[in-house]
Amino acid sequence: MAKFKTRARTVDLLGRQQIAGIPTAISELFKNAHDAYADNALVDYFRSDGLFVLRDDGVGMTKTDFESRWLTIGTESKVKDQLGMEPPYSPPDKLERNTMGEKGIGRLAIGVIGNQVLILTRAKRKGMLHDLVAAFINWDLFEVPGIDIDDIEIPIKTFAGGTLPDVDDVNSLVEVVRNNLKSLGTKIRKKDQKRISNSLDAFIVDPDDLDNFASGPSLKGGGHGTHFYILPSNETIALDIDTEDEQKKKERIFTKFLLGFSDTMTTKELPLLKTEFRDWKTDAPGDFNELIGPREFITHDEFDMADHHIDGKFDKFGQFEGTVTVYGQEPVKHIVSWGKTGGRETLCGPFSFKLAHIQGRERESSLSSEDYGKLDLKLNRIGGVYVYRDGIRVLPYGNHDHDFLDIERNRTKSASYYYFSHRNMAGAINISHKNKNLVEKAGREGFQQNKAYRQFCDILKNFLFQITGDFFREGGSKAEDFIHVREEYNKAAEALKKQNEQSTVKRNNFSNDLNVFFGKVDSLEYEDSIKNILNNIHGVLERAKSLEAPDQAADLLIRAENKVSGDLDKLRSDYILARPRGVGLTKQLDRDWKAYLVEFQRLEDEYFKPTEKTISDMIGESAKQARIYIDQRKRLEVLIKETSEKSIKKVQTKAKETKSSLDLTHKNVHDLVRNSLSEIKDLITETEINFNRTNLEKMDGSSIEELKDAIESRLTKAAEKHEESLESVKQQLDVIQLSRDERGYLISQTDMLAAQENELLALKENAEADLELTQLGMAVDIINHEFNSSIKSVRKNVSLLKSWADVNAELKPLYTNIRNSFEHLDGYLSLFTPLNKRLYRKKVKITGRGIVNFVKNVLDERLTRHDVDLVVTDDFNSFSIESYPSTFYPVFINLIDNAIFWTKDRSSKRQITLDVKNGAFTIQDTGPGIPARDRKAAFEKGFSRKPGGRGLGLFISKDILKKVGYDLVIDTDYSETGTCFKIHPLSDKA
Repeated sequence: MAKFKTRARTVDLLGRQQIAGIPTAISELFKNAHDAYADNALVDYFRSDGLFVLRDDGVGMTKTDFESRWLTIGTESKVKDQLGMEPPYSPPDKLERNTMGEKGIGRLAIGVIGNQVLILTRAKRKGMLHDLVAAFINWDLFEVPGIDIDDIEIPIKTFAGGTLPDVDDVNSLVEVVRNNLKSLGTKIRKKDQKRISNSLDAFIVDPDDLDNFASGPSLKGGGHGTHFYILPSNETIALDIDTEDEQKKKERIFTKFLLGFSDTMTTKELPLLKTEFRDWKTDAPGDFNELIGPREFITHDEFDMADHHIDGKFDKFGQFEGTVTVYGQEPVKHIVSWGKTGGRETLCGPFSFKLAHIQGRERESSLSSEDYGKLDLKLNRIGGVYVYRDGIRVLPYGNHDHDFLDIERNRTKSASYYYFSHRNMAGAINISHKNKNLVEKAGREGFQQNKAYRQFCDILKNFLFQITGDFFREGGSKAEDFIHVREEYNKAAEALKKQNEQSTVKRNNFSNDLNVFFGKVDSLEYEDSIKNILNNIHGVLERAKSLEAPDQAADLLIRAENKVSGDLDKLRSDYILARPRGVGLTKQLDRDWKAYLVEFQRLEDEYFKPTEKTISDMIGESAKQARIYIDQRKRLEVLIKETSEKSIKKVQTKAKETKSSLDLTHKNVHDLVRNSLSEIKDLITETEINFNRTNLEKMDGSSIEELKDAIESRLTKAAEKHEESLESVKQQLDVIQLSRDERGYLISQTDMLAAQENELLALKENAEADLELTQLGMAVDIINHEFNSSIKSVRKNVSLLKSWADVNAELKPLYTNIRNSFEHLDGYLSLFTPLNKRLYRKKVKITGRGIVNFVKNVLDERLTRHDVDLVVTDDFNSFSIESYPSTFYPVFINLIDNAIFWTKDRSSKRQITLDVKNGAFTIQDTGPGIPARDRKAAFEKGFSRKPGGRGLGLFISKDILKKVGYDLVIDTDYSETGTCFKIHPLSDKA
């Protein structure tokens, strides 16, 4: 009697050649962990040697389980009504799970990941732990033609007491396979023998070492579960991950298969199985990227924040009943029928459906700009409609390239007609083990294309089409709310865009004007102009002296005075700036504006007014010397006339501009009113004509009602549209105010808008700065935590070193440097640490020489590299104070580091000088100096002119010095090129 024979290649055909790819294979192993009642399934992928480790903490397998179930192809081990076998073990303390795999070939997916695997499994049954079972398989043997499956040996060994096999134990398993390879002799070609032998030689794995190195499920002690050590793994894993890193904004093909293993979008419940994938870039502890962490997939909070939601169930006839929520308004109950049932139940069975969708354009979304940006980026990469069976994902549904509902195909026809898009949506279709006619393909690349699946797809396609027509398309029966809110968002966005554009232009122009002003001030251009004016009046005075007729000389002096006064007024006007109306200023612009007011007042007090007096004195003195009588009344009359003409001219110009603007506004409003009335009248006339042409006798009652509703709706909507436009204009005109403040200045809507915009800009800038500081604080908090964990040991060793330094003079400088460096680090960390957590510090004598030594230890290389001289005076070296080195040393490092940056590119002398003046430390440099406009702002949080600077150095330095009774200021009396900082006791004046 003949019998079937099973070749070894059958395993390869059922495993590697059936599974769609590596992510699918990993997903299959995750499903096996789920079926084994694991809470965690963790992948560690090591780049250095290609080792791929998958560990779970499930119920594990006994030796009998492993031999009779795991090593049996096509076993019925997971089928619950099987004959002749014990059902799979279900722990009594856990809810029963529906099995995800029932074909018995999912374990063969390992061969797709890599060609050799060490399997470690330890069972837990009824609270009792079993021995650990270890086995080794080389999948390449199953590729070789001509050998039967019985020819291949699978070495198995058990280990007692919760211990792991070491390298020698693993090698002994590999040796069994090597001997098996030799025993096959001529059945295997020499080149295949050599290739497989080389693979066996390369399999060097130490489970105990890895267990100590990487956290996660362990089989030591009381641990249980199943672990796979695959080496070498498929090299395409690294290539796929790196490709995703290079294309961060595009769909993540590799990780998207692994993300969303459990449905965490539509429920807040924790998943039954937590899955992780750690990509170890190096073998350094902790140097890995988490590819599928819980925040990588769409979270429940992100699902909830979307613009629109659909939530409901499809019954056994394919009819949807649920709710649709548009822009967060009240959910609307809705029913969508499927017209192909013929009164019969569907083959696919009932299922539930939840969908979240955001608008394709940010301006139309109800989300904040930050939330929209984050969710839009995530949906672009992993958005789509996912399918879950009993809460576990069915691949490949959810991937963009598997458009089983023709969503993107329809979008290419008409994006306005077909609303939904994978890149704007996150959906979950939930089926269960009861939907038995939806059968997965053996290779896990979706459902079989049977009638049940076709019904399933057709029901969903029909549903999406109907929902779009009802809620998200012009003219839809329930689309009014969507259309109205979307238009409101668009109008608001357009108005904000125009406001921002106008404000930006005004702010940019104002900023340019301020820059020009400070540029002229820094260049002392006004001094040359004033000299020219005074030279001109001096020349006129000389000519007046030469005139014999007194009246002519007096007239010349009056005209000359008016001329130079006009020149001075013109010069002054060149330096006068007006703050733009109706525009909020950024913190930087507001800072510059205040600096301008101070600087202009200085010019007024020190130059313009003194020049006026000088001119008046020169004319008076000249007239006195030449004995010229000047009619003071005539002089004042001429001055008043000139000033009056200028004033009238200015007001007339502005009045003309205002009237022109008023005329244009009047014309635009008049045209709008006329056009609105004309359009509504034309529509009424057109409606009456169409109505008169309609034969009502041929229409039934319902048709007449529909006609009535259509006419009423059309006229009402047109009237509402024009009414809304006119109301908007009316409100704009109503807000024009002519009220004045206590000084008589007009307070307009423009001023109110500017005040609001100022407040908004300030809040935005503060929020950004606070966020940056929060992130920085979190990072420092982590560092500080690690620092504190080692601080006891450091303090102890520093104390030990001190005892040696006390008896060894050569160690004294070393001890001092270590102690100061230690306090230096603590000084920085203490800024972000509550006082009760700071290290104990005490005041010591700080000398200038000690500061210099510390600075040179830290910055000497930079000083040399940038050719900057550090000059230290004798006064500085000999000066000393009682305070904390951990406070002062960082301040000097920061100041000198900044000085190096600003002096390093100077073509002239590059020098930093440390000195002491009147009991204060001074730090001088030969850099470009700090402009007057920035001297106050330099100590503000977030202010910096340095490219890439955070604006925290001077802010923190000033703050920590104040806490120990000192202050950091800019020496405004410093007259040389560059900047001079002073550190002085708070009791002294700056």
